[in-house]
Amino acid sequence: MIELTRSMVSLLRGDTTLAAKLGSFRGHPSIFGTAPIPETATTPFIVTQSVSDVTLNTKSGTVREIGQDIGIYDEQDGSPADVELIAEYVREKLRSVFDVPDWTMAALDISGPVLMDSERVHGRVLSARIIIGR
Repeated sequence: MIELTRSMVSLLRGDTTLAAKLGSFRGHPSIFGTAPIPETATTPFIVTQSVSDVTLNTKSGTVREIGQDIGIYDEQDGSPADVELIAEYVREKLRSVFDVPDWTMAALDISGPVLMDSERVHGRVLSARIIIGR
């Protein structure tokens, strides 16, 4: 869901502690709501996007259950410790409900991080289950 992804990107970009741990792109921390990320973005970076979206129509309105992945990646030129620390920081940051335009967030659960290393990058992925309604 685009509104949720935009809200999450804005929330994370607005965190100065997190921004200091990340690379940059066009004057902003390297946090993206779509993949692939721009080639000129520096690492480490975060990319988040919806992976599932189920709509439930209830008597009192509409409820959506959204699965959102938050991937944290860095070049594999050293220890994965930085990626681990960023993943844990983001996990804690997302423990509380945040605003999504035109929706009310009812629940937010985070699992992970799950190891997603490749030959080129260290990666960790958090999975969020988010319930919103209106």
